[in-house]
Amino acid sequence: MTNNSSPKAGLGNLNVLIGQAFIEKEQDAYWENLIKLFTKDKHKNFIRARSIILDFHLAFDFFLSRAILQLCVSGAYLIKLSVLEEKELSRLSESLSKIEFGKRMQVVFNLGIFSPDSQTIISKVNELRNGFAHIKKVNDATFNYKGKSIFELEGISEIIKDYDKVHNEFFNFMGIKP
Repeated sequence: MTNNSSPKAGLGNLNVLIGQAFIEKEQDAYWENLIKLFTKDKHKNFIRARSIILDFHLAFDFFLSRAILQLCVSGAYLIKLSVLEEKELSRLSESLSKIEFGKRMQVVFNLGIFSPDSQTIISKVNELRNGFAHIKKVNDATFNYKGKSIFELEGISEIIKDYDKVHNEFFNFMGIKP
């Protein structure tokens, strides 16, 4: 194992992957184009809203796992005074992927990595995702965000604005300029 001066030294490759996975301009353009397609047709908006919610849920899933991984790497550094090797990081990452979203969410929330506002946003996006995943009948109340239907421009725009808050908190925690 290599001795380094910082626990973040072992995350060099991970930080590069994070940067590549969330290229701001491409992401913003994608969502802006999707929002432009919102019409009065609820069926079409259902599909578009579902796409946005699933994208955000996937991003939040990534944020939660990487936040826990960062804490594990930092803790391992403090205990062993060395960074985790790539094989150890890979095994740890694989183990984290087997823990369900809700449990990882609670771990990260209890550690105070995200503000209460961001915790609410992540929880609500998780509820919306579960609504799409386990839907039996479209009920507008199931698909409301801050009192607005996500099948309408106002509701989905609010989620996108709030996504940015969570995104920025995560990148600040990781020490990466968003």
